[in-house]
Parts: sequence; C-alpha cells; structure tokens
Amino acid sequence: MSLEDHPISSAQFRNEVQAGHHKVVAAALGCGVTRVATVQVGRSAESLNILDVSASTNPHDCAHRYAGEEVWRGSRQWYTRQARLFMDELARYSDPDVPGDRLLDHTLVVFTSEMADGAPEHMMNMPMVLMGGASGLLRNGSGNGRYFSIKSQWDRELYSDAKLRFVDMQRIWSTIALAAGTSVPYAGNVSPVTGIFTNVT
Repeated sequence: MSLEDHPISSAQFRNEVQAGHHKVVAAALGCGVTRVATVQVGRSAESLNILDVSASTNPHDCAHRYAGEEVWRGSRQWYTRQARLFMDELARYSDPDVPGDRLLDHTLVVFTSEMADGAPEHMMNMPMVLMGGASGLLRNGSGNGRYFSIKSQWDRELYSDAKLRFVDMQRIWSTIALAAGTSVPYAGNVSPVTGIFTNVT
C-alpha cells in the first residue's frame, strides 16, 4: 500500500493525525530535542475535509466562504481548537532546562495564518496570537491577554491612503527572533516592532 492510499491520509483520521503531531512536537520540546518547531494544521489549497465542519466542503472552499458563513466560521473554530489542544499537550511537560518550571513557562506559541481573509485572498489585518509564558518576555498586560494594534508602526502604505497602512509580516518574525536572541535572514525592512516583548525596544 502506498502512503497516498493509506487510511491515515483520509479525512476520517484527520483529528487523530493532528493530535499525533501535537504529541510528537510537545515531546520533542519537552525532552530538549529541539527548541523550535512548526505545526502546520492546514494550507491554502488543501482539499482534505474537516469532517467536524463539513463532509462536502473542503477547507479551501471553506476559506472562500463558498458554502456560506456558517461553514467558514466552523472551519476557523476548528483551527483555533487545534491551537488550544496543542497548548494542552505542551502543558503536560516540565521544562527540560529549568527545574521546577513547566514547558509553557518558557515557550512562545505563534498562532497565525498565511491569509487574513481567504475570500478576497488578502493579508491585511493579519490575525496573529502569541501565547505561552515566553520566559516572561511577552508583554501581556494584566496576564489575561490583550489586543495590541501595531498599525501606528506601519512601514508600508498602499495607494497613499492612510487607511491602508501596514506592518510587513517579516518585521514581526524579526521581532520574535530578536526576543529569542537571534535574527532573521530576510532582506528589506526587518526593524523590530515595539511593545510586544520586554527585551525588544
């Protein structure tokens, strides 16, 4: 049996496979095999249905809202639930380098997408959630989370319209890298965004 024909590649096992990914990544971080990992839950043009949402509309079509708002909202909720389940998996481990601390105390999880809105296929007002203790470096207000707009730090303007001013995503990745004590290899503007981390100004 080829890998493509294996039942693990079917939508029926999507939740189980995703849970397996969470366990592998959490275990690798928890035992110190790696300090950085990526969990890709979906991709723009994927066709493997999310059966919890729809058996007839694939995630790509959900993102375009071809089947309506309810299916679109359900798919967004499913992706968000996967982020929560991954956080739950991380919470099971002790930190491999800091005795007495939990893995989440020193972990930053970045939850985002490659599109802000799949229907018009744009990246304006990109949703991004930063979660975890991040060794105390993440500014999170009272500790209960916060919404932080970085629009005032814009570096890109479309059509000379003040309403269309944006921060390039590479600056966010650069800021995260600086907070972690490293840098990104990108060309162009990689100046940090202020106000996200206590050690990046």
